Amino acid sequence: MTKKKFLDLLKKKFIHLKKNKINIEQDLLQDYILDSLELMQFISILEKKKIFNLKDYAKKDDNFKISTILNFINKK
Repeated sequence: MTKKKFLDLLKKKFIHLKKNKINIEQDLLQDYILDSLELMQFISILEKKKIFNLKDYAKKDDNFKISTILNFINKK
């Protein structure tokens, strides 16, 4: 998944992000891009598309930076 596809999916699912400029190095939770419920909704969308597994990700990383999520998705 490319950076552009990831950000497009994020902005498509959460309308309030369309006007925000999102950097690849930002953390989705710590930078208040998404709250915890929105983050879990987004992760469930990624899991339904079979491109993300939260259990495997949580074992390796403890943050939700966009760059680390993309690296995890692209390594699979």
